[in-house]
Amino acid sequence: MFVNHVASSPYDPAGDRVVDDRAADEAFWTEVAGLIADRGGVLLEECHLGNAYRWYRLTDEADIRSTRTRLTPRARLAVWPDLSEDAEEVRAGIARRERLAWLVRQHPNGRFHPECVAEPQMARADVPNPYVSAAPGHRAALVPVREVDRRPLSTGVLPDADGVLRARWRSNETAAEERHTFLATLRIGDIVTGVVATGLHDVGVFVDPDCAPDGVLGFLRTPEMSSSRSPDGSSR
Repeated sequence: MFVNHVASSPYDPAGDRVVDDRAADEAFWTEVAGLIADRGGVLLEECHLGNAYRWYRLTDEADIRSTRTRLTPRARLAVWPDLSEDAEEVRAGIARRERLAWLVRQHPNGRFHPECVAEPQMARADVPNPYVSAAPGHRAALVPVREVDRRPLSTGVLPDADGVLRARWRSNETAAEERHTFLATLRIGDIVTGVVATGLHDVGVFVDPDCAPDGVLGFLRTPEMSSSRSPDGSSR
């Protein structure tokens, strides 16, 4: 453990960047109804606390009315294309690894499995219980995690009962969230360069990865180390 002095708390509200969110008012829900009419259905994401999510599949006006009664006040909403029953299409999306994404799955009874980060092994179909099932009624979708990758069909934040939008959602990640996002992008077999941050211990050394946010240290165990000569003749 290393102690680093910081000028202020990363959770200080004064350091938050916030955006002027659109209210999830009647105009928003009218737009959602139009998307359902055009597409046959949509996936609604409810972020009600930090990075905690709930998911709803909307296919008609009755679904909208029922779902609106269950949403948490001041929750942040995002509308995505409908889940797919084409298991091969979803598996191919996972295998491409184009971006960090949630794998969202719905059981035929309408319940949703807890979302999870899509990993390459989840694209496999040659296992007894595949993550993406091809059985009738099973649906799945890939939803981008990182803000820079997200392109929902529509977004909104629930106003209070009096119609006033008071929720102020932070748009910048805390240091802990940045570390979590970075670690979630790493895969077994990735090549990561870095600088040794500490002297050699009996069990290994700490390494400061070049691509990591501040505060993230890797650990290289002694049995995993090797030495060789670089083209300029120096050791590495």
